[in-house]
Amino acid sequence: MPTLRITKAAVDAVQPSEKDQLHWDNRLPGFGCKVTPKGSKIFIYQYRLGGRGSPARRFTIGKYGALTADQARREAEVLALKVAQGKDPQRVKSETARVAVDLAFKPYVERFAAECLRAEWPATYRYVHSLLLKYAVPVFGNKPLNEITRKDINAALAPVKGKAATAANLFGVIRRLMRWAVEQEDLARSPIEGVKGPKPPPSRDRVLDDDEMSLVWKSTTVLGYPFGPLIRLLILTGARREEVAALDWSELDHGSQIWVLPPSRSKNGVAARQPLSTLAVAELDAIANRQGKSAGWPKSGLVFSTTGNTSVSG
Repeated sequence: MPTLRITKAAVDAVQPSEKDQLHWDNRLPGFGCKVTPKGSKIFIYQYRLGGRGSPARRFTIGKYGALTADQARREAEVLALKVAQGKDPQRVKSETARVAVDLAFKPYVERFAAECLRAEWPATYRYVHSLLLKYAVPVFGNKPLNEITRKDINAALAPVKGKAATAANLFGVIRRLMRWAVEQEDLARSPIEGVKGPKPPPSRDRVLDDDEMSLVWKSTTVLGYPFGPLIRLLILTGARREEVAALDWSELDHGSQIWVLPPSRSKNGVAARQPLSTLAVAELDAIANRQGKSAGWPKSGLVFSTTGNTSVSG
């Protein structure tokens, strides 16, 4: 097979023939240029792993035009170094392609939400998932996890710098995502390590007085379903917002007037039994009646929903 010093001038001079031609560089073993009958000129690198008896493998570097001869030579030198270290360029290429697809941040968020957040953070799942979509995805895009840097993370946190609670929650869910990726062996090390977290929001010690609570209660009659009765049940039960917003009829017992919050929805992962006051029962009766249940309460289904499939939010 012909050998020559593969340069721009040499590649330009080669003319196509009826069959593929292979021209090998006379200085860098394995570096070559394939010329097709249609005139395409493609840089290649041929190598063996395991000595002379092992089969030759061929790696396509790229087309002439998209690459210059000098760029192709530098790439071939990198490939030669990998082979010398016992690495297969084809396998490295496949692994790189896998990482680009499997570890792209945007689709990885959905995998993390489905496999981790739903189980570990059921009470706040929808909220923290929305934080990732709103703030992290626009910054990270489809960048593979192993290419995300501290600078990227700080850029995602920048828009919420003045919102203490949102910043703390966003930082927490990004940190959990990265730690989960390490647990799944998709990352060797979390890039959030060493990033200083935002200051926690100040504790809330302000409570409504009786007059203010009365005004809030009266204003709920203007809101109507679902937010009016939702706010009234928050006042009557003292439960957390998401606990009431995602309330399911299956958690309620009309006869005993008891609400049993399951462990999957409680913040501490422990089931909680709460008696319902006469006013709370009246509110639930009104909602059941609105949903077409004239006597008793439905056996299942969301108490507060505009779609029938998801609980209210916002």
